[in-house]
Amino acid sequence: MKRLKILSLSNEYHFFAIVIILIAASFVNHFAIIILLIYLFFCYKKTMIFNYIILISILFGVLLLYKFSYTSKISKDINFIEVKCVDYVKTDNNYKLTCRYKFEKIIVYTNAFEYKCGDYLSMDVKSLNISTSSYKGDFDYSKYLKNKGIYNSYEGKNIKIIKRGFSFKNIRYKIIDYINITNNSQSKPYILSLVLGDKNYFDENYLNNINKLGVSHLYSISGLHINIIFNFLYFFFKKIFFKENKTINVILFSLFIYMIILDFLISAIRTFLMILFSHINKNNNLNLTKIDIISICFILTILVKPMCIYEISTQLSYLLTFGMILCSDIISDKNKIKNLIKMTIFCYFLSFPIVINLNHEINFIGLIISPLIIVIFTYIILPTTYISLIIPLNNIFLYFEIIINMFSNISFLRFNIPHITFIQLCIYYFLLYILLFSIVKNKYQFKVFLSIILYLLVINNLQLVDQRSIVTFIDVGQGDSIYIQLPNNKGNIMIDSYGKNVKFLKSKGVNKLDILILTHADDDHVGTLSELYDNVKVKKTYINYFDEFTQYNGINKSKEKHKVKSGQTINISDYKLDVLSPIIDSKNDNDNSIVIYFNFGIKYLFCGDMEINAEKKLIDKYKNKLDIDVLKVGHHGSKTSSSAEFLQFTSPIYSVISVGLNNKFGLPNNEVINRLNKTIVYTTKDSGNIDFIYKNNNLEIKTYR
Repeated sequence: MKRLKILSLSNEYHFFAIVIILIAASFVNHFAIIILLIYLFFCYKKTMIFNYIILISILFGVLLLYKFSYTSKISKDINFIEVKCVDYVKTDNNYKLTCRYKFEKIIVYTNAFEYKCGDYLSMDVKSLNISTSSYKGDFDYSKYLKNKGIYNSYEGKNIKIIKRGFSFKNIRYKIIDYINITNNSQSKPYILSLVLGDKNYFDENYLNNINKLGVSHLYSISGLHINIIFNFLYFFFKKIFFKENKTINVILFSLFIYMIILDFLISAIRTFLMILFSHINKNNNLNLTKIDIISICFILTILVKPMCIYEISTQLSYLLTFGMILCSDIISDKNKIKNLIKMTIFCYFLSFPIVINLNHEINFIGLIISPLIIVIFTYIILPTTYISLIIPLNNIFLYFEIIINMFSNISFLRFNIPHITFIQLCIYYFLLYILLFSIVKNKYQFKVFLSIILYLLVINNLQLVDQRSIVTFIDVGQGDSIYIQLPNNKGNIMIDSYGKNVKFLKSKGVNKLDILILTHADDDHVGTLSELYDNVKVKKTYINYFDEFTQYNGINKSKEKHKVKSGQTINISDYKLDVLSPIIDSKNDNDNSIVIYFNFGIKYLFCGDMEINAEKKLIDKYKNKLDIDVLKVGHHGSKTSSSAEFLQFTSPIYSVISVGLNNKFGLPNNEVINRLNKTIVYTTKDSGNIDFIYKNNNLEIKTYR
């Protein structure tokens, strides 16, 4: 076996793993194909097992090609089905059943639940659309389900049990029921997360806080947890069987039963396989390194379940384990505290791009205090969790949560980071590889590390040199939110705050809004206002003249707040936004909406929820024809807005309707669509985010879908 300078890489199994990763990347990014070809040439020159690498590559490529090209054989027109329930999850208002119908898995939503996994059911169904991502960095639920082999979603009614069945998952749910009964609210989430791998019982704010600090991996079942169980079982069974091999075999069997209860959780399976192959390696003197073993485990996992390579849990589980193995070989220190700090920093930067693309937010206070959190979690929280299965110990969890919440709320080191592209990610990991190489050579470590920091700063500040003016109509569902980016970082403007607008701003790396305009106080225009103020610094907030500041939740967090009405202007840098409405107090929230005219090469009219009465007042006041290029259609395409007279007065070339998929109001109204027939119409429900990009007197329109 060829030996490299880094002991843990003195094998050839990692070549297979890297090729598999590059093949998977090639299916979602064409640039990865170039990297794959270069790496295959490198393998051809460096290794004697190139033929085997090609064989595995072809096998994995065919598996992925089949998965990506597969289309569901189930008709969306079916209204009655007989299925087998294989899993279920309780959501806020209903139950989500995963069922097997013929040879496919489907999702069924129902209000009532009296079934068990394994039961055979009959039901009336109605096909539902599965939501997709609206912008780069947005969560794609459709893709998430497809990775799990699910292509269809239904609303289920009149569900009847044909016959009862059996499933090992019922053991899991029996344990969950027992924990729910015997443990209170403080210890229960920890037990369910650290024993059964279910983090759904944690408060959403608390989960956000541990994500911000970069310690969420501690709450997933992984090597730390499984090894504690392994050591306990080893101590217990060694007293019974005495013989080493027999003890290990019994433990492995016990852990396999545990894997079944965990529903073969990826991070747990990875640990189980590593223990298994470590045992095989030791007994058969195979001389495999830890990188050998984790590479073999990765290859087996991916070949059995190819699409899991696109899941964040798989990526983080294997990446962090790989990093810790390298770290222990390259930058290990005899001082345990120094060793922990070095490993924490290394793993922090190793997982940085994946964590950023998951949350688009980082709190660097986590880098400082995560070694402390890891020590507390490892030596106090984890053992306390296992003890709480028998004796509830609640105050310890309470104090720990206070510590987490306290540090996560330190905001001066918290930043929103833009979505990292595949090319940027490749450059980042190349620089990280150079850093490892410099550490091995003991040369230029600080310079390379400084280069990585500077590279991250460049990524985070590309907007400073962006010469484009961009108006983004954000797909927020049944509501409104518009983001305006002025060229050369001259200002950021937002009109209304609803839905996932805050997540979108984070994905753009926006940390500050110069101007926030709230057209009126309806929830579908200000529903995420408090969240916006908590995550983005807002310099100036404007509301319509006839509303009260008390109607807007959290508005006092804005540095300045103002009221505006027709005839006033809002100035920013060398641009101005003209306020055309409200003209008078219409005693109607919709008609009191702020209406903005904005001309910066392209003429926009943002109408809020303005209805026909306010449109008439606007026409009467501004006698001359108001020619515009882009109209943000009022009131989500309702027939109470966008009169023929108003459309003739404005003569838009493009019309944008912000409206939700499958909304209960049936919007946009067909009558309005007919009125808009002389314009090019875009809707957020069909197009996702809609970008109007203006540069050098050229307009480019980009839709995400």
